[in-house]
Amino acid sequence: MIMTDRRLHRRQLLRGAAAGAVALGGTGLLGACTDSGGTTGNQQSRTKITLPDYVPFTGVTADLPATAAGVQPAFYRYPGTPEPFTDPATTPITSGQAVASAAIINNVVKERSANRYWQELERRLGAELTVLGAPTANFPAKLATILASGDIPDIVQLYQTTQLPGLLKAKFADLTEQLGGAAIKDYPALANIPTLSWPAGVYNNGIYGIPQHRTPQVISLIVRDDIAAELGVGIEPSSGEELRELFRQLSDPKHNRWAERSPRNMMQYVGQMVGAPNTWRVEGGVFTRDYATEEYRQTLDIVGQLWKEGVFHPDSFNAVSAQVTAWIAAGTVRMVSGPGAFFPSAKAVKDEDPAHTVAVVRPPKWEGGGWAPQYLGPAILCITALKQAAPERITELLRMLNYLAAPFGTAEELFLSSGIEGVHHTLKDGNPVPVEDAGGEIFNVGYLMSPPRVHYVAGFPDVAEQEYRAEESAVADGIPWPTAGLYSQTDETKGVTLGKTMSSLQDEVIRGQRTLQDWDEAVAAWKRDGGDQIAAEYAESLQQTGGS
Repeated sequence: MIMTDRRLHRRQLLRGAAAGAVALGGTGLLGACTDSGGTTGNQQSRTKITLPDYVPFTGVTADLPATAAGVQPAFYRYPGTPEPFTDPATTPITSGQAVASAAIINNVVKERSANRYWQELERRLGAELTVLGAPTANFPAKLATILASGDIPDIVQLYQTTQLPGLLKAKFADLTEQLGGAAIKDYPALANIPTLSWPAGVYNNGIYGIPQHRTPQVISLIVRDDIAAELGVGIEPSSGEELRELFRQLSDPKHNRWAERSPRNMMQYVGQMVGAPNTWRVEGGVFTRDYATEEYRQTLDIVGQLWKEGVFHPDSFNAVSAQVTAWIAAGTVRMVSGPGAFFPSAKAVKDEDPAHTVAVVRPPKWEGGGWAPQYLGPAILCITALKQAAPERITELLRMLNYLAAPFGTAEELFLSSGIEGVHHTLKDGNPVPVEDAGGEIFNVGYLMSPPRVHYVAGFPDVAEQEYRAEESAVADGIPWPTAGLYSQTDETKGVTLGKTMSSLQDEVIRGQRTLQDWDEAVAAWKRDGGDQIAAEYAESLQQTGGS
């Protein structure tokens, strides 16, 4: 499957990612994404860096517009006749020098000699393009091997990369002069990236990474409102108790029907309602992990009670994504909690029957009295960096990334995500539809660089609108990601292991196999075994950025 992350075609949404690594031009394809990493004492300084100016693209008219708060536009159909965003008479790579890159590739790709998309892409870029990559799950290991070899590609998508600030300073270009402030206007597609995403690329008092924007909303809860309507159940709870009642009314275990599928995701959703931190609480420069708060303990108790009441699918802890989409499409579960961009589940429902509908359940405060502020993430998929090179080489590589980031609704974006009209796609009711016998040619260069994600699902405008409204409600009074651009060495080396221990125990508490007293003891051990050190290092990193 190719997942463009710009937009997904109907047939792509229900297809699994290819398992094997790709070979392009005799070399495997590679990539990665990140929102953290580095060395303490050598971190971002928001007080010294002027972030790039934000100049939103206005060349197409959205059905629901972008907002000053950072909500991305929604489109009910692909916009009109796409116009070129860049000058068709020139190419980004004017030297003709080949470009080596590293990025995630999730599908097996035809060789260049038999690949019309690849050939056309190179013609438009003005140079031969080699992409070293692997599927998402295998990519971090492949990237680590490439970085360790010392033979750094020109363009690298960074993902789960250790010691990131030191690596960036040693091997990659400081782009502050080219991208800081008004300078970015030389690259209008990159200037179209919202300001919210740019701090993730600032390290070592410089702009070292270009962010690949995604919705900042961390968690959504969608409901089969067609089923709720049939049952006469309201889907706008105004308190925690009303949410519990909604779960009960949508559950019918005797007939294999359950309200929800993920106690783990509901920990985040309910956590918002009770006022638990967005991973960390920062007060007076002091970091407190959510584990160690009374609100998180309360959330754990609430979700455990819901599990005991039988409102979750009994296989919730073991389900994979394909099972979940099948459950929500069939009505086996009536609600799905998950990332802010929820189109795979929504599209599965629509593909089952276009008359079926979904709606967003906005989280109320647990005790009532209004809507709960929602968690926001770093608003990125990853960052892309350029290998250190002569200024003229950096300039043409930035022009190439500017081409790859051409905004939704432009001729370049339509080609990059859907290929050549009549060869790789046709237009039906204004929407691009893949040509079935053109498989294996298009590969997702969007993992090298992509435009800001818009809300668009070909053929289903109601899904696009639901996503837009969900993001709109989230950013209205959202809780920012507190460690964006910060770094903790201990979190990098111990965080995953410590987190797995806590997650495993959390599952056991929810299932009633362990107690909240066990949780309290585990929190004390987490703090002793590294948690307190992680908090101190984040506090130090924040102080170095000029924050408080």
